[in-house]
Amino acid sequence: MTSSPCLQVGEDANNRPFSGGLSMLAAVTEGQFSIPTRTRTLLFDGLTYAGREVENIACLVPGTDQRLNKAFDQSLVLDMNNYNIIHLATHASFNPGPSGTRLFCLAMAATSPYRM
Repeated sequence: MTSSPCLQVGEDANNRPFSGGLSMLAAVTEGQFSIPTRTRTLLFDGLTYAGREVENIACLVPGTDQRLNKAFDQSLVLDMNNYNIIHLATHASFNPGPSGTRLFCLAMAATSPYRM
């Protein structure tokens, strides 16, 4: 059995308490979403416990921007360069296909005018 080192929430790479930088946490906790792709429609439910996850992490990292539900929209993508840390609580689907056509789909796409 092998293990990989990982950061604990609220610590930097040297295991010191996190002291700076802007961070964004985002999640969709309610509703149902369908995202059409070329070959099928992906169905997702909101992540029931993701709101609690976002709130708990935000308590450990001061100054966190929290975006839940309707605030988890395309503006998030436009704002990403303003943050050092971004945590997205999402569903994902990896759809196999020819190289260059693989699709990584975030549930947030359901609320975006951009369709895959």
